[in-house]
Amino acid sequence: MEYNKLTCISQFFVFLCPREMAIDMIATTTANIHDLDAEINVIRERIKQGIAMTEGELDVYQPNVVRRETLHDQLTTMRVECNRP
Repeated sequence: MEYNKLTCISQFFVFLCPREMAIDMIATTTANIHDLDAEINVIRERIKQGIAMTEGELDVYQPNVVRRETLHDQLTTMRVECNRP
């Protein structure tokens, strides 16, 4: 079996993580996603208005998009594992 980040997160939740801790981690991850969404949406709105992205904004935007997708994948895994009997 190939182990990746999501597999490791899944194993962590199944064997080591009390339900209360899992709920806290889900809440924290959700809050982090919302924060990233806010930053990403500010830049997207400026692009819609025809305002070019600066180098600094690009340096922030690209990693934030990748980080948000990674957190979303982790959140999905955590929710699935947390809801297992």
